Amino acid sequence: MMKKISLIALLFIFTPYSHAIGANLEESAVDDQWTYDYFNSILDGFALVLENLVYEKSNTTKESRILYYKIDNVKKEVVYYKSLNVSAPSEHVYPPFLKFSEELVRLCILDTKLRMQLKEKTPENIAIAKITINEMMGTINIMYGCLDEIDNIRILKKGD
Repeated sequence: MMKKISLIALLFIFTPYSHAIGANLEESAVDDQWTYDYFNSILDGFALVLENLVYEKSNTTKESRILYYKIDNVKKEVVYYKSLNVSAPSEHVYPPFLKFSEELVRLCILDTKLRMQLKEKTPENIAIAKITINEMMGTINIMYGCLDEIDNIRILKKGD
């Protein structure tokens, strides 16, 4: 029950954050449009995975890994272009998204583990489930920190 409440709360947080990286899109530089759109779609993907977690759909780990690999590919491109002395707006945007996606994968794995532990309600499984719930809460707290970082991204606005 606590898990679902936390996940629902996390899901509701996404609504105000989904436009955080482009609060004033009209003021964004033209070449920042792709970065804004790309990372906004990643936020939508995060929200979908969290929604699927709440409704206990079985493909959340796969979906969360796909998002992680998408962001990791951006990181690899940034590193490559940086080695050529070329900078990109996504250089300053991807780190909290990557960290959030790592934690989302971890949360999905822990959720699967918890569901398996609760199928057989032995004292040992219940004790392990309590530990898993604590791990999930720690992961969710890290995810909240990542959302704060995402909310503070202002690099895409002109004049900053």
